[in-house]
Order: sequence, then structure tokens, then C-alpha cells
Amino acid sequence: MNILVPHNWLNDYIKTSASPEEIARFLSLHAFSVETLRQAQGKKDELVYEIEITPNRGDALSVQGIARELRAILSWQGISATWVAKPQGKPIVGEEKYDLKVEIKDKSLAPRFSAIILDNIQIKDSPEFIKQRLEMVGTRALNNVIDITNYLMLDKGQPMHAFDYDKILGAKMIVRESRKGEKVITLDSVARELPEGVIVIEDGKGRLIDLCGIMGAKNSEVDENTKRVLLFVQVYDPVRIRKSSMALGHRTEAALRFEKGIDFEGVVPALWEAVNFLQGEAHAKVASQLIDILNVKITPKKVTVDYAKINQVAGVEITKETVDKILRDLGFVADGAKVIVPSWRQDDIDLAEDLAEEVIRLYGYDKLPDKLLTGAIPRQTADSVFGLEDSARGYLKHQGFFECYTNSSTSPAMAGRGAIKIANPLSEDFSYLKTSLLPQLVAVAEKNQGYAEKVKVFELASVYLMRKNDLPDQPIRLGLAGRGVEYLEFKG
Repeated sequence: MNILVPHNWLNDYIKTSASPEEIARFLSLHAFSVETLRQAQGKKDELVYEIEITPNRGDALSVQGIARELRAILSWQGISATWVAKPQGKPIVGEEKYDLKVEIKDKSLAPRFSAIILDNIQIKDSPEFIKQRLEMVGTRALNNVIDITNYLMLDKGQPMHAFDYDKILGAKMIVRESRKGEKVITLDSVARELPEGVIVIEDGKGRLIDLCGIMGAKNSEVDENTKRVLLFVQVYDPVRIRKSSMALGHRTEAALRFEKGIDFEGVVPALWEAVNFLQGEAHAKVASQLIDILNVKITPKKVTVDYAKINQVAGVEITKETVDKILRDLGFVADGAKVIVPSWRQDDIDLAEDLAEEVIRLYGYDKLPDKLLTGAIPRQTADSVFGLEDSARGYLKHQGFFECYTNSSTSPAMAGRGAIKIANPLSEDFSYLKTSLLPQLVAVAEKNQGYAEKVKVFELASVYLMRKNDLPDQPIRLGLAGRGVEYLEFKG
């Protein structure tokens, strides 16, 4: 996944003497590939980094995440890089005159649920710097409430949502899994029919008001008439969010972050920052207690630092002092022979080998020595299955057959009895997994009959057979088809 990071936004977190070109080079060498460094659209004096983030690094899907990495890298390179501390004050609390009842049917759906109600909201345009930054990363500015939720998602990697509190009927939220066939109209005005198991929120009157972690519902959106807002920040089960997003064929910026894992400790600080902003820019007043439901106990993860292992993997001696400095710069805290993993890396760091990777990438792959392999070349062991497949392919090709590679998915007409239906097919023509090779092979033979008198094709591939309460069986099959070929010739 690629993200856009404006250079001036990065400067909110880190002050450095490094030039934008140096920043791009060091990030590419030690962390993430900077695909481009270009001028912001319509702004000649603004530069934007396009950065490719690896799938395991959800913590870096934000300006703050990139700044953390950059500070550690520049520190190791001996370049000045000062972290800009931001005040973390709580908002001014007003009269607690509104309430929200929350019921979570399954605690695993939402490990953390945080929300607060704001009154006296004045909907208007956001400050110019917010609108400009959103524009530079391709996000359309709407109003001060919606914009701050998008801004903080991009800034801190923490998705959040704003509901019109008065549209939450019964002042109640029920977090549950969807039932098959339920429907909701999302903020993009699309009516979506839900499969079973999508995390949704139902209000006190049974209406679905949120497609959790993906997109809010139209019936609870903030508009120009909104006076009270429920700010909503949460942590969802990443696996369920990904499955739901894929099943619906609807990928959003929020879903991409939720499915990678969210910093559990960043939830409430992000909420307070949004409240502080709206108190200043929308004249909001806090009108409820902080709702903060913790459904899982998070204990800091500790991993043993194996210095010998790090040197073995690196193939070069890296001193203990160097290892300790690199880990400290990356946010790890020493605890005897172990280090405490920072909250934003809880989903990524588990083993001593993970620590070795962190140390070596900052140390520099370019500093590792080039060594030729020594010793005897290991003999390749024969694989009877692959050997048999290769023999079959070779024989059939010598007999004049052409090998085909057809799609593993097929249409309902070709699917056959008991075929497995795909949850989110690209189209109806590819909505089932094939149970036989023959229908598609026959179609290939028919399609090619006008190009030659004889058509002989084969395919060696897996088919997909349903098994009760289990993944499908995938046996390998050999299929042959032909036109204009004598039966005895085809039989062999």
C-alpha cells in the first residue's frame, strides 16, 4: 500500500537538517521504498513523498509513523533529528447531559470502544491548512467535523468516525455481527446487502448505522444541520475487518488500517486531539463522560535480545552498544535481557529474529560483507509428484497437444453440481470454483477450431471439491480435449 506524506506535514513531528532528497534516500535504504518525491498539485513550494508501506507495518500508515522511523534512521546516520513534542492535554469538560448505552454482543469484535458526545457543534469549513493538507494527499475536504476525522487518520493512523448523535435512535449502540441479507446504505449512497459476519452497529430502533471499520451509514451522517456529534474511536478485530471488506468488495482507507492492526494505546489520545480541535474550530462543548470500554487486557510484549543471533544473521559483528542504541531509537525499552515492544509494534514484533531484522536494516544492508558461498552444492531431492507432472506434460507436448491454463473460477453454467460459490466474485462469469477441467477445455477447443483442422489441448491443474465444515479438497486432475481428431489417435 502506498501513502502520500507532505514534507511540511512531516515537519510537524521532526525537525532535521536533512534535505527532502536525503530523507527519501535514507527511508528507501533503511525502511520503506519512496516511490516518488514530487511537487504537490497546484503548490510549487510543497513536496510530497509517495511511500510504499510493507504489509506487516500498519504502524507506518501515517505521518507520525513515518516520522518515528525517520528520526531513528537519521539518528543512526548522525544527522540531527529532533522530535517535536505535542501537548497531550485533555479537553475542557462541560455539563454531562447526554448519554449513550453501548452493548457489544461479542467482546472479540471490538477490543476497545471509545466515544464522547459533543454539543453546540457549528458546522463550517475547516481551517485552510487542514484543507490544503487533505487536498495534497487526495482527500476531499467537506466540513470541520468530517475533516478532522480524516486528518487524524492520516496523521496518526487512527481511523475515527463522527455520528450525528440525534440520529442514533434510542441513544443506544449495539455492536454485533450482521445477519445474511441485511442491508445498509453507506455514506457513498450505495445500498449494500451484507453477508453473515460483518461487524455492524445497530441503534435502539434496530437500524444499522455503521459498517464498522469500513464506512458509516447514510442515516446517521453529519450534515449542515448537525448540532450534536458522537465522536467514535475504536479497535476492531483485524481479521474480521479484512474478511468483511473483501466480501463486500469495498476497500476504504479506514479498512486498510484496521486490518493491519491499530495501536491500542493511541485510541484515547487521538480522540482527545479531535475534541480539542472541535472545541476551538466548531465551538463544541463536551456533553458526556468519556466512554472507554476495554474488552481485552493488553500487557506489554517483551522479547529477548539475542546478540549472538543478530551477529549470526548479519554475518558481521555488531556491538552490543550499537544494538541497544538502534532498538532504543526505534522505541524499544530495555528490561534486563529483554526489551519492551512499543505499543505501535505489538502486532509485528514477536521473536528474537524480528529484533535482528530491525537492527540490521538500520545498521545498513549495504554494510554487510559480500561473501561467496562455500562448500558442496546440495543435491536436489527428487519429488515424485512434480516429476510425474513434468513427465505427463512432456509426453503430451510431444504428441502434439498444447497446454492450457484456464481460470480456477468459472460461470454457473460450467460449474457443475456441488461447486463452491465465491463470496465476492469479480463477475457472474467467475462466481464458482471449478469442479472439473473439461467444460473450460472444451470451450478452448471450440474457440480454436477455426484456426486449424486439428485442435488438441490439455490442462494439468487442481479442481475444488466441497468438504463439509472444512476447506475444499484440491486434487490434481489431467484433462484433454480435441476437435478433428480420430478417436484412436486421441486415445493413444
